[in-house]
Amino acid sequence: MNGPFNIEIPLAFNFANQARQIRSGVTTSVVEEFSETRADRIVSTNIAQSMRARDIVVTGSNFKPNTPYFAFFDGIDVNIHMTPTSSVYGMGSATTKGTALRSDNLGVISATFSIPNTDELSFTTGTKTLKLTTSSTGAASVSEGQAQYAANGEIRVIQEEITSTRNGRVVVDELAETRQEVRWTDPLAQSFLVDRKGGIFVSSIEAYFGAKDTSLPVSIQIRHMENGFPTQKIVPFGEKSLSPASVNISSDATVATKFSFPSPVFLESGREYCAVVMTNSNVYTCWVSEMGQKDIKTNDFIDQQPYAGSLFKSQNNSTWTTDQLKDLKMIINRCKFTTGTAANVVFENGSYGVENLQVNPIQTISGTKCFRVSHYSHGNYDESRSNITIAGVTGDRTGSVFAFADDTITRGGSGNMTADAQTLSQTSTSGSGTGLTATITTSTTASTSIVVLNPGQGYAATDTVVFTKDSKTLTFTIDVVKETLGGIPIEYINRTHVAGTSDAKSTSGAKILADMDSYLITIPDSVWPTRTNEDDNDPNCQVAFESAVGGGSNVTATANVYYDTLHTTVPSIELPNTTITTSFLGTSATQPIVLSSPTASFTKDSVSSTITLNDNNNLPTSKIIASTINETNEMGGNKSFQLSTQLSSTQDNVSPVLDIDSLGVIAVQNRINNVDAIGDVSQATAANFASDTNFVANAFISSTEARGDSNSAVYISKKVTLSNPANAIHVMFDGYRAHDLNGTASEIQIYFKTLGPDTNLQFQDAGWTLATIKTDVPADAADFKEYLYEIENLEDFNTFSIKIVLQSDNSANVPLLENFRAIALST
Repeated sequence: MNGPFNIEIPLAFNFANQARQIRSGVTTSVVEEFSETRADRIVSTNIAQSMRARDIVVTGSNFKPNTPYFAFFDGIDVNIHMTPTSSVYGMGSATTKGTALRSDNLGVISATFSIPNTDELSFTTGTKTLKLTTSSTGAASVSEGQAQYAANGEIRVIQEEITSTRNGRVVVDELAETRQEVRWTDPLAQSFLVDRKGGIFVSSIEAYFGAKDTSLPVSIQIRHMENGFPTQKIVPFGEKSLSPASVNISSDATVATKFSFPSPVFLESGREYCAVVMTNSNVYTCWVSEMGQKDIKTNDFIDQQPYAGSLFKSQNNSTWTTDQLKDLKMIINRCKFTTGTAANVVFENGSYGVENLQVNPIQTISGTKCFRVSHYSHGNYDESRSNITIAGVTGDRTGSVFAFADDTITRGGSGNMTADAQTLSQTSTSGSGTGLTATITTSTTASTSIVVLNPGQGYAATDTVVFTKDSKTLTFTIDVVKETLGGIPIEYINRTHVAGTSDAKSTSGAKILADMDSYLITIPDSVWPTRTNEDDNDPNCQVAFESAVGGGSNVTATANVYYDTLHTTVPSIELPNTTITTSFLGTSATQPIVLSSPTASFTKDSVSSTITLNDNNNLPTSKIIASTINETNEMGGNKSFQLSTQLSSTQDNVSPVLDIDSLGVIAVQNRINNVDAIGDVSQATAANFASDTNFVANAFISSTEARGDSNSAVYISKKVTLSNPANAIHVMFDGYRAHDLNGTASEIQIYFKTLGPDTNLQFQDAGWTLATIKTDVPADAADFKEYLYEIENLEDFNTFSIKIVLQSDNSANVPLLENFRAIALST
């Protein structure tokens, strides 16, 4: 199985130098494990994907004003990957990438962190810490801030005492020390009780100030209460900081300052919380009320507490003193939701398609205008409609001769030449090029045409080259040179290849012949024309002169995300009296299997399919998320994937919740096909490629061969060595086979091989034999059925192995096995 592919929304996160839970973005990927059997040992390869290169907007507040800061990611200096968002946050007012960061006069920092993924520096998936500090070495300092960035293949929703759609901030030991270094001046906390059934979502808190600082900000946090006192636990999203410019003050407690939280904060019913006002300044003052005293505005006596809570004071943000008679003046604003009508939230895929290919993924085909691209699970299986953009290919030669200025050259020297065509190598050149060979057709007095067989390298336009035939010289002037791979100009590879008809040589479209992990492309005459006139600009170089493998390490190609199983990663909360219903619209996919009537790709579903949120949804037919070039060319610019969620509630104080900053899908491809004969693999015919050439894109390997198999879903057991010889094998397992929508069942085939004690043949060189099931088991989608193979009357053997081949004409319909056993017997 292959995956994942993540479709997600760009993210930003905020951090500061106090300990708190904050929003963090998550990139979802899947760590795959592939097992490959080679003779008597199993090689297990764990592929731990690195964090992909992407830009993250980083903002922080409450830092020391007008101070240089240094960035560290996972303890590694990443200052060269930081870009200030404006001149205010760059040293010397610079804004280029790599500029040292600085805080502004309010202690705010804003920059873009470009996560590197290069040969020189990359980061493995997992939870990493991004740290900004005044220390150039990354050591603990008096002013620093840090936040967690997760790319670990899963999203964990941690629920300690609250219900949250996202992780609370992970506090590391070093940060705990920082808490002791940062001193907040006289924070205030006002407790309150949530008495609304089902809980509430708080959108903002309004506080009243009597004085404010000129530069330092002030923050409000919503925290948990424990044993009647404030704690250090901040409710997710329950923090907001404002600069002095956003803070209102009044002399009679009539003007409020609203602290709107970055997302509605869910507070559970029946729990006690507190609102904490904090700042690094000792200038800020807050208005409070005291029981028995007069209201400064109305002059009325204060005789009740609206929140049934208490005011707490602290000198160190840890030890709190209760003032039973006073309360902080504030207003808590909750969200009021619409009931009785479902809200439909629709998400579509973003731009996708460019993938990095393996090193040297291009193979040219000698004598043709074809090249093959190795591209794992590329999804471009529709040979008549796929559009593929390739970039980054480098050649194996530069200065290769592509065209001459004139084909008709009068021979030098007296006498006549033989009137025929001969293959000749250059005799000399005015430049430094080497290796040029060509077929030159001559009359008795002049050349009539020249076709390049080997374009050589190191030539330059206007160089002359001399060929000698029958002791006579022919001097040609080079008109065009190119960088080539196997003789194919790389500009003909680095382009968008638009699929044409089956005979690409007579159309403007490329012929694309696809199998599961590669595709063969023919460059059409409209791109690589045939030379028709002796002095035009058409090339003398007509085809690849050798089968070469190359392209370099920076080759990219567009791909479609092909999937048979869909797993959404949408962190959510479905509270009592709320519901979430999810459906999606996919796009049809051509199977990577040779079928007589394949399904055409790029047709979007007209009817949505209901799926289960955050679970594996096995689809009846395969789908694709198309590359951007295919969405543009084949789907009229429409998106190929659409996820719809219907949110509803019967109470206006609660709502289901989706975390769109962590939204994504995992698309899983089942790597399975059905190959029993050479006709089941992709092949080219002479009409599609060069004359008299029949190139097989993916050579057929029978399942009985000792090595390899054209089937994609193959399992080989380890070699079993017996103490005593045996002459029979019984294979038993429980199997599941179902029919697809066309009524075709998937298949399970069992092969075996044995080796006797007296043979000199190496076990890995022995071929496989197809086993016959004792009693045929019909396909049944209801349950697993018992399968029994009794392989009898074998020559004595002391070594054996079992091979399982799974086959299907529909990659969405896969057979399953469990409880597999193989027993060697002596009868």
